[in-house]
Amino acid sequence: MDRNKIKILIKNASSLKNIDWEGIEKLIKKFPNSANKLHNKIYLKNKLVKSPFGNSYVAIVNYGNKKFMGFASLTRKSFLYNNKISTSFEMGDIYLDEKLQGRFIFIKMIRKLMLNLEKKIEKGFIYGTPNNLSLLGFIRCGFSLSDYQLLNNFFPLRADFLIKSKLFRFLIAYLVLMYVQIFKIYLKIFAINNNLNFYQIHNINNLKINLKTSHNIESNRTKEYIKWRFFDNPHNYNFFSIKDNNKFVGYIVFSEKKRKYGKGLYIVDYYFNQKYENSFINVVSAILLKKYNLNNYFQLSCWVSKKSKFYKSLKFILPFTSIKIPFIIYNNLTKNCFLKVNKKNIHFVYGDGDNI
Repeated sequence: MDRNKIKILIKNASSLKNIDWEGIEKLIKKFPNSANKLHNKIYLKNKLVKSPFGNSYVAIVNYGNKKFMGFASLTRKSFLYNNKISTSFEMGDIYLDEKLQGRFIFIKMIRKLMLNLEKKIEKGFIYGTPNNLSLLGFIRCGFSLSDYQLLNNFFPLRADFLIKSKLFRFLIAYLVLMYVQIFKIYLKIFAINNNLNFYQIHNINNLKINLKTSHNIESNRTKEYIKWRFFDNPHNYNFFSIKDNNKFVGYIVFSEKKRKYGKGLYIVDYYFNQKYENSFINVVSAILLKKYNLNNYFQLSCWVSKKSKFYKSLKFILPFTSIKIPFIIYNNLTKNCFLKVNKKNIHFVYGDGDNI
C-alpha cells in the first residue's frame, strides 16, 4: 500500500453532493448488519445536514482514484448542564474499508476530524458511544472513558426466538405465552396507578414543550430537536404525548427494530417534567399494555444511566443489564462540568445517540 495515495478530507456535511452521499452509502453496505441496513443516504443527509443546532462535519478517506474508502461523522447536537446550553457533537458513523484497516488510518481520520473541530468551536461537550473494538483507537485520539454509567437494560420476552428447532419451539410455545402473560399481569400493578393520559401523535406542530427536569446533564430537547430526531427521521418512531388533563407534562418514544433473533421493542426516549418524573413507570406500563402485543417481540430494551432519576423505577420492568455502554468524551473540547460527573444526575437515552 502506498501511503502517499491516502487522502483524508474534512468537510462540512452540508457541502456534500448527492454523488458523495451515494458513495458513502455504498461504503456502508460493505458492512452488513441489522443496523447498517437502515443507514442509507436519506438517513445520513437528514442526520448530518438538517440538525437544528448547526453544522455537522465528516471525514472521507480516498485512496488514489478509489473514493469513499473511509467515513466518519460528527453530528451537531446540543446539551444542557443545569439548563445552560453547550455546543455539542456526537462522534459516530465510523467505517473503513477492510483493505485500509490495521494501518492506523482510523486514528489519522479521527485526529484530523477533531483538529478541524478545535478550529471551529469553543469548549462544549463532545461525546461518543463506541463499540469495544474501536475504543482503544478513540483513546489514542484524545478521548477518555467517562463515568456516565450508561447501561443497556432489558427484559427478555421470547426466549423461543433463540431456538432453531421448529419442533422444540412448538413444544415450549405454551410456556412462552404463559411467561409473557405473567409479565403483563406484573405491568398492570404499575399501570393501575397511572393517572396521566397518553396520546400517540404524528406531528409536533401543536405541541407546546416547556419542560424542566431534575437532571444536571441532559440533551437540549427543543421542539425543533424532537421534530428532527423523531418526526423528520426516515426511521419509524411511535411518539406518545403525556398529559395531566390538558397540560403537556412529558413524552415517551418507542421504536420497533428487526434484529438477529426477531423484532425488538425499544424505549428510545423518555422525558418528564420534574414534578411528574415518578409517574414514568406507571405511564410506560400502561402504554405497553394498551398499544403493544408483547408476544411479538423477543425483548424490551432501553438505555439508562445509573445516575438518572429514572433508573430505580425503570429497573422494576427492565431488571437485566446486558452491557455497560462505553461512554467517551473528547477532553480538549469538553467543559469540566461534563467531565467531572461525580454526584451529578445524568439523563442519556438511545435517542441521544444514533444506535436506534
